[in-house]
Amino acid sequence: MNKMELSNLQVALNNEIRERELAQQQLRDLEQQVDELNKRCFWLALEKAANAVSRLAFLKPGEGEEC
Repeated sequence: MNKMELSNLQVALNNEIRERELAQQQLRDLEQQVDELNKRCFWLALEKAANAVSRLAFLKPGEGEEC
């Protein structure tokens, strides 16, 4: 293998390494976004449940029974 071929292979390898590092960083960023969305959804669901419970506390017996 001559120097030119070796140099070309080294450049290709470096490009592959950079692409892999970029993909790994993008994956970490996406995982962080998913984690933040999950936390936000959890708190929104908890808030809705708390609101529903507080509304139930003010109902008179028999109110709100639609079944």
